[in-house]
Amino acid sequence: MEELENQFSQIAALIGDKARSVMLWNLLDGRAYTATELSLCANISPQSASNHLAKLVDANILTGQAQILYL
Repeated sequence: MEELENQFSQIAALIGDKARSVMLWNLLDGRAYTATELSLCANISPQSASNHLAKLVDANILTGQAQILYL
């Protein structure tokens, strides 16, 4: 039971961060967003958004997908 409580606390801490919660809220519409787009929503730098997203991916809260831009 203690392990479950620890996992819950870790997830709550990740989601409880304001920038991460704003980015997650925007992702609820089901669309794909770039880290830059999410950074604008959360009013943070793209580098900070990438760091936040990496934490969410590491915790298996999100998955990422690379985009290829054809010109």
